[in-house]
Amino acid sequence: MPEIILIFGEGPTDYGKPGSNGNQWKDGPIQPLIRKSVCKEIRFVCVLKNVIKNIRIQSRRKPKGKSIASLKLCLYAKKENYSKIIFFSDADREQRTKNTPLESKKRFEKIYKEIINALNFIDNNSKEILLIPMVALKMIESWLLADENAFDNCYGKKPTSPSLPTNPEFIWGKEEDIHSDYPKHYLRRVLEQFNKQPCREIYHEIAEEIDIKTLKSKCSISFGKFFQDVQKI
Repeated sequence: MPEIILIFGEGPTDYGKPGSNGNQWKDGPIQPLIRKSVCKEIRFVCVLKNVIKNIRIQSRRKPKGKSIASLKLCLYAKKENYSKIIFFSDADREQRTKNTPLESKKRFEKIYKEIINALNFIDNNSKEILLIPMVALKMIESWLLADENAFDNCYGKKPTSPSLPTNPEFIWGKEEDIHSDYPKHYLRRVLEQFNKQPCREIYHEIAEEIDIKTLKSKCSISFGKFFQDVQKI
């Protein structure tokens, strides 16, 4: 029997989107990364934002930040009898903070704790719901910039102009400057040398070829933490 995992993300370029018929889900990059990390048969149930949007939170304490969506997802899971949840989120960078490794780690830890904190708002047996945050230190594009062999396998050569960053977890730049090292811009420039443009299909294609050991090594803080957590499944 396959392991059933409820997953939730930010949009099509991380956890995918429904197919044109509304039934068959079109995977993003996180599904192959999860499968490679768990190494067992998995069936994903992907939850759209509008499914949990109107779920009411009945608590005197009010959750904050990512805890809100995470709590609603947990309530939905309990109602529908799902016991394993993976919640994907980019950590990005907080406004008015410096782009230092220390500040990036603090931001990552804040988002991680907000997601997992949802369990404190529900009557949850310790083994009833397994909630696993899947948080990129900056964004999903940084993970996709971790393994040059993935591009070689996909497009026949390794990136050279530009080559992949040494520390993809920490690259950053101004979003409004397309020449900056903002992860989306950096990945776009990498893909241009293969005549490709960023999209869900390309992200999924690269993720299918990423070596998990390489990804853990290059993105040890964020993906390393997820890999450790997901072994609980």
